[in-house]
Amino acid sequence: MQRVNGVAPYKRRLRGRCPGAGPKARTGAVAFSHRFGASLNPHPRFHVVVIDGVFEPDPERGARVIAAEELDAADAAADQTQVRRRIPPPSRRRPTSTTNG
Repeated sequence: MQRVNGVAPYKRRLRGRCPGAGPKARTGAVAFSHRFGASLNPHPRFHVVVIDGVFEPDPERGARVIAAEELDAADAAADQTQVRRRIPPPSRRRPTSTTNG
């Protein structure tokens, strides 16, 4: 699997919008791909769900969530542009094997 480090600017911006977040604060996300549409037609796409805050270690509770403040459409657009710039288009990606071997 190819590692894409297109999220570093996003993490810095998000941490800066979370009051009281320290250097150990981390963001969280879930990514998944769909290969087919509702009628089982080929329709590959990629989804990412990202929290709008950060997790920070808390000695008493294990972790605490700090919500981001003042995120807007311009922040989302800047993050999408940055990630799209770093993820290669499908025509340049290496094929992945679907066989066990």
